[in-house]
Amino acid sequence: MNKKAQADIVYVVALIIGIAVIVLITTTITTTLNTNFGDALGDISPEAQNATQTVFSIWHGWADSVAVIAIIFAIISLFIFSFLVNIHPIFLFLYIILTLFLAIFSPYIIGVLEDLFLRPEMADATAQLPATFWIIDNFGIILIAIIVISGIIMFAKIRPRNEIGGGSF
Repeated sequence: MNKKAQADIVYVVALIIGIAVIVLITTTITTTLNTNFGDALGDISPEAQNATQTVFSIWHGWADSVAVIAIIFAIISLFIFSFLVNIHPIFLFLYIILTLFLAIFSPYIIGVLEDLFLRPEMADATAQLPATFWIIDNFGIILIAIIVISGIIMFAKIRPRNEIGGGSF
């Protein structure tokens, strides 16, 4: 494997942010549709309104869980890929620089995402996504934990001496 895995952590952070935005937007759209469409549908057929309410309640019950499971899956995948990568210690310097930039710039991106979650128009959707909002709200601590654990996994594993580029360091 020629891949050095320093950029994988950036991809995971982008994926976490993307999942949070997609779930927030789809929950906002379904809440708006449920409010407007459900009321209009109730004037035509109460049975149809009840069926629509059931579908929307199922979505709202699963949206937060699906987002959290996808985020956890992305983090676990990063740890697995960190273990599978054979990396030379010289890349520790690059890893530190990349994660430093990530730690410096991600609060600005997460600040925008928090502002999006806290907008009055998104209040109903945010109330239905407590676990996703918790992840976004505590993202700095989660990011530091991910950086430390993936760094330990990549740089602290023992490789055999006869491996190309390997040996004890």
